[in-house]
Amino acid sequence: MGKKFMEELSLISEERLSLSKVKRLLFGGDGDSWIISGIKDYFSSAVYLLSLYHLFQKIREALGRRKEEQKAVKDLLLSDQIDKGLSTIDQMIRNPYDLKEKDNLNKINIFMLIYQNNEP
Repeated sequence: MGKKFMEELSLISEERLSLSKVKRLLFGGDGDSWIISGIKDYFSSAVYLLSLYHLFQKIREALGRRKEEQKAVKDLLLSDQIDKGLSTIDQMIRNPYDLKEKDNLNKINIFMLIYQNNEP
């Protein structure tokens, strides 16, 4: 994983697929920083797309005690109301159960912004 993997992937993909000639290259992933930075370093013209599945997984983890809010945020994302989903998360950040939940909510906020900014 990490930098070595992305370097090798870029070399193999160029050799086999000539990716430098592709007009639009999309990469999907789970939001891990090594993937995002590797794409920037080795596939600079590519667009990173956060997987909706992984975003939902992170929402489930962060909102484990808040089942209703979890469903509400997911429904907002599915209906393409990302701004409202972000507002809902912001409200929960102001009133977290504890510091761990606040930290998780801040992470979800970042992941949702990544998702919003990289929609195809």
